[in-house]
Amino acid sequence: MVTPGPAHRAIADALGTRATLMAPLGPLTTYGVGGPAAVLVEVEGPGDLDDLRTALRDSDLSTLVIGRGSNLLVADAGFDGVAVHLGAGFASLTLPDRHAVGMGERALLTAGASLALPVLARRVADAGWSGLSWAVGVPGSVGGAVRMNAGGHGSDMAACLARYRWVDLLGDEGGTDDGARLAYGCNIGAYFSGISSASLHGWLWLAAAFVGSILGTRLRPLFGLSVEKTKANGC
Repeated sequence: MVTPGPAHRAIADALGTRATLMAPLGPLTTYGVGGPAAVLVEVEGPGDLDDLRTALRDSDLSTLVIGRGSNLLVADAGFDGVAVHLGAGFASLTLPDRHAVGMGERALLTAGASLALPVLARRVADAGWSGLSWAVGVPGSVGGAVRMNAGGHGSDMAACLARYRWVDLLGDEGGTDDGARLAYGCNIGAYFSGISSASLHGWLWLAAAFVGSILGTRLRPLFGLSVEKTKANGC
C-alpha cells in the first residue's frame, strides 16, 4: 500500500495547494478504479510545470503523467510516486485563419495536451476543416495520442502531427520538434509524415527501405531461399 514519505511530503509542501497527498486516481480514469497516488499534482499551465520541475529536481520518485486516463488501469495498491494531472489550462485550441491558408496548402492548428480528441475532432469539423474526423471516436487526449500514436478509421496522429512541444520534468530539457522526429517505430503513418513534410528522417527511411529491399532480394539465394518472380499475363 502507498505510504507518503519525507520525499513525497517535501514535494507537496513545495507545491502548496497544487499537490495532494494520497489522492485517489480512479476518478481520473475511464475505468474509475484504482488506488491513490502518494502525491497528485494538478498543473494548469507552463508556470506550474516549471515549479514542478524545480520540486522534482533532487527527487528520485517515479512520475506518471495523466491526461484523460482512457488507456490507464491503476493498481489497487496505488502509485508510490508523483502523478501529474494536466488540467483545463492545457486544453486550448487555436484554429487556422481560413483567409491565411492558400488553396491546396496544409492548414495547421495548435491544440493543448489535455484537450479531448473527440472535442478536437468536432470543433475542427464545425469550423469547416477536414483531416481529424478519425479522432471523433478515440477517447483520449491530444497529449496521450501524440505519446502513443493513437489512431483509428484509417488514420493516426503520425499522419496529422506537424510539430509538438515537450518538457522533461526530471531535467532541464524541452523544446519544439517536428512530428517526424518521434518516428513512432514501424508505424507507416510516421513514414508518410516524414515524406510529406520533406523531413530528412523520412527520406532517409525511404532510401534505406529501397536499398534494403534490393539487398534482401540479392542475398536470398545465399541462404537457400528462392526469389519469387511473376510473369506478366496479357488479356
